[in-house]
Amino acid sequence: YCQKTGKRLPSELEWEKAAKGGTTTKYFWGIDPDPKYAWYGGDYDLGHHPVGKKKPNNFGLYDTSGNVWEWTATEDKTKSKFSGKKQNKRIVRGGAFNVSANLITSSSRLSLHSNNRLFNVGFRCVKSP
Repeated sequence: YCQKTGKRLPSELEWEKAAKGGTTTKYFWGIDPDPKYAWYGGDYDLGHHPVGKKKPNNFGLYDTSGNVWEWTATEDKTKSKFSGKKQNKRIVRGGAFNVSANLITSSSRLSLHSNNRLFNVGFRCVKSP
C-alpha cells in the first residue's frame, strides 16, 4: 500500500524519532502511562480504534503508543536458534490496545514474521523528502 501511494514504511529509527515527538521520556507525554494518550491494557475488549481519538505527540502524530503495533521497514537480523537461518522477521513498534502499559513505551519493540497478518498490527506510511 505504501509504495502504491508514493510512500514507504519508516525505518525503526525514523519511527522512534517520530513517535517520541522530540521527548526523551519513557512515554512521549511523560514517565507514567496515561489513557488520555494511548489505547492499552484495559481497552482490550474495545479492539483497535480510529486514529485521532487520543491526544497527539509534540509533532502532531496520533496513536504512536498503543492502539496497534506498527510495522517498520527494519529487518530483525537475528537467526533462528534451531536452524541458524535468517527468520524473515521485521520490527514492529508502539504497542497495542491489548497489551500492558510497559509495552507501549517509546522503546518497546517486537519482531514478527513479515507475512503475519494480526488484528493488533497496522502500519504508518512516510514520505521521503
